[in-house]
Amino acid sequence: MTVTHDEYPFDFMIPYNPKDWVLTGILENPPHSPVPFRPKVPFDLSKTDMIAICCEKVLCANNTEAAVRVAAVDRKLKVVFDKLVEPDQPVINYRTSITGLDCFTLVQRNAIPLADIQDKLLGLFHMQTIMVGDLLNSDLKALKMDHARVIDTSLVFNYDLSGGGGGIEKLPRPSLDHLCKSVLGCEIKKSPGRCVHKAVATMKLVLAILKRGAHTSVPLPDERPILVHGASTSVQQPDEMLKSDEWEWVKI
Repeated sequence: MTVTHDEYPFDFMIPYNPKDWVLTGILENPPHSPVPFRPKVPFDLSKTDMIAICCEKVLCANNTEAAVRVAAVDRKLKVVFDKLVEPDQPVINYRTSITGLDCFTLVQRNAIPLADIQDKLLGLFHMQTIMVGDLLNSDLKALKMDHARVIDTSLVFNYDLSGGGGGIEKLPRPSLDHLCKSVLGCEIKKSPGRCVHKAVATMKLVLAILKRGAHTSVPLPDERPILVHGASTSVQQPDEMLKSDEWEWVKI
């Protein structure tokens, strides 16, 4: 659903500099091929490694975004990576209200260079591993990293226009917060430094499809009632495997 989306080529044909970018999962590409490696035969998603990743980003003086924190969780919602990153460009906006970080915090908590982060991530994302995320291309650009097997929840889910709204030419993609409310029946606590929680959220959304058959069309933000797992007109208790009180999720 990710790779067949109309906007996938625009998101994931990312120009890269071989001097400071790392590429994973594309070793079987023909030379100079623009198309990432994909399996020739179907594979069992229930047995395939999946890791959800999320970056907090700061704005740099050259008008680019740099990763300042990177978190990753596995399909059991266990945190397998959570590191602060030392930006390699002068920062003009730490976006502290979003990231919860500033230059002093990065020094105190021993932020490490992006190259070291890339080396560690290479140990997580093997050829068969699926990278899960929301607006994943933005995170990949900040990480200077590309991976062939991806599930991007911003491309998998869309707004349901069956009840009207056909006059709208193009809607923005559903936000991660809206997806959590519509599909999981809970929301991420709004606080600075939600990196880990957002990684958990994207993995939960993918598991909701695989384990519960969740619908990938969600109601517009002003529509009620909220449909949980696309199955009911009232909020139901999420599946036990998808609940995670320790990640400060709030039931609606």
